[in-house]
Amino acid sequence: MEREQTDKPKETLKNQKQEPKKPKDYSKGKIYGITDVETRETYIGSTITSLSERMSKHKLHSECSSKIIIEKDNYEYYVIEYYPCKTKEQLRQREEWHRKRCQNCVNMVRAFITEDERKQYKAEWFKKRYEISYSYPLQQLFMTEIELIEKDEHKKEMKKQHDNTYRQKHSAKIAEWKANYFQEHKEEIYAYRKQRLEQDEEAKQKNREYQAEWMRNKRATYTDEQRKADSQKAIERNNKNKEAIQARRAEKIVCECGQEITRGSKRLHTQSKRHKEYLENLKST
Repeated sequence: MEREQTDKPKETLKNQKQEPKKPKDYSKGKIYGITDVETRETYIGSTITSLSERMSKHKLHSECSSKIIIEKDNYEYYVIEYYPCKTKEQLRQREEWHRKRCQNCVNMVRAFITEDERKQYKAEWFKKRYEISYSYPLQQLFMTEIELIEKDEHKKEMKKQHDNTYRQKHSAKIAEWKANYFQEHKEEIYAYRKQRLEQDEEAKQKNREYQAEWMRNKRATYTDEQRKADSQKAIERNNKNKEAIQARRAEKIVCECGQEITRGSKRLHTQSKRHKEYLENLKST
């Protein structure tokens, strides 16, 4: 007999739905120590799991500085303090507090460092590096970093040119794909536009209320001298940036209704018949 073929796809890691990760419970936080019985050297750590589970990970990971004690196989581990908290940073900060007060601590890396300490460490590192290579100019010192930045910028520029070339070469194909996508997802696109329109209206209403309140407060304390000074500043600013303002107003943009307009005429266009009909059709869909 021939084996019946089924259309059911094989279960793989890709099509299996992965469950979202549960948030970590830092209310079970604790600070623990691993101490060499003979030398009394101590490793300080923190965890939110059981101590036995954390110790099993220490034995597997040989890169941790606790390796110095665990390899001798003559140690004891214990909880120093139960420290329930809300975030990982708070737990690490408490671990660093205990590490600084430990006399024979073997930890090679600090558990927590503040932003001021980080800045101070970087300043000292750069100063030390410059002192070692004092005979070289500063630009030659950081030539590697400059080259990396230029290389990254070159990659971005090459990608931009490649994308523009592809769009020009396959403009008909892209236009066809956009048209097909619009036809297949027309309802979703209209629903999204409608939602955005409602959100924009709410934001505009809030902005109008805020501006009206701000104007009322300003008029109550606004003097003639301030009015003259502000008007003079506005005139000077417009004269200084006259060409840039005119160029921006003359810039061509495409409205959401599909009409090509200039940026300076957008306000008048929103009051036009065509734009209002587009908004009414959008609300009715």
